[in-house]
Amino acid sequence: MKSCSPGSSAAGVGGGLIGNLSQELADQHPRLRAQLDVVLTSWRARYAQLFREAQAVGELRADLDPEALADFYLDSFEGALLRAKVSKSPAPLRVFLTCMFDGVLHGRSAGA
Repeated sequence: MKSCSPGSSAAGVGGGLIGNLSQELADQHPRLRAQLDVVLTSWRARYAQLFREAQAVGELRADLDPEALADFYLDSFEGALLRAKVSKSPAPLRVFLTCMFDGVLHGRSAGA
């Protein structure tokens, strides 16, 4: 998988444009912060829709809340991307991918 989020670098260690702008400029520029929030909210909505679609066809556990999962996915991915950038290593992204796809998305439900 080359990229998990719009704007992430192909190498996975350079950081994504939206995440970088959010970290560097959001506190200093209210209008830019508002635009960045629009972008991140749009990503969240797209992820939530993908998770709902996956649930509808039985490819994702039905006990997961798509909106909460979208928040978790986006927040975790952006955190892993930041750590990969700081460490100059794809290891945080590998951990994210393993935990997200092997654990959270395909793990057994609490009642199973």
